[in-house]
Amino acid sequence: LAQHIGYQPAIDLIARVEGMGHRSVVDSTELTPGQVIIEDFRIVERLGAGGFGIVYRVEALNTGQHLAMKTIPGDRFENPRERVAFLNELASWIGLPSHPNLAPFRFFKTLSDRGLALFAEFVEGGALSGWIAHGRLSTLADKLDVAIQVAHGLDALHHLGWIHSD
Repeated sequence: LAQHIGYQPAIDLIARVEGMGHRSVVDSTELTPGQVIIEDFRIVERLGAGGFGIVYRVEALNTGQHLAMKTIPGDRFENPRERVAFLNELASWIGLPSHPNLAPFRFFKTLSDRGLALFAEFVEGGALSGWIAHGRLSTLADKLDVAIQVAHGLDALHHLGWIHSD
């Protein structure tokens, strides 16, 4: 299917995901703080959830580094077109250049339910929605600072031909 609709990056990722011999014994269901998963990561906290899955802050046991991890259930990939579209988006994310206003992708692992765990840089400070709800953007200068940072990140994506639809 990927070849038929012209998505070469997805072909490469599908081969990597489906060809991996090691699968985690953990699936993509709700995880709990303190739980060790994929042998190398401890769940610190649940950060939120979206259309594709649940996002957690995890700690790498060997380095102590904190990362953001999004778990995506394997059943999200039952529709071949959705799977290819998602894998193409993932391939693009992997190829993003370093930029101070983008959270870079690091790597992914497969889960026991054929789902994926995607790992990215964890950025301290919480979600923008939390900042707004708690009045942390009270001055015009604060609001402009955040808006400018978002605009710089979007500009970097647009120069690569991406359109961020969130």
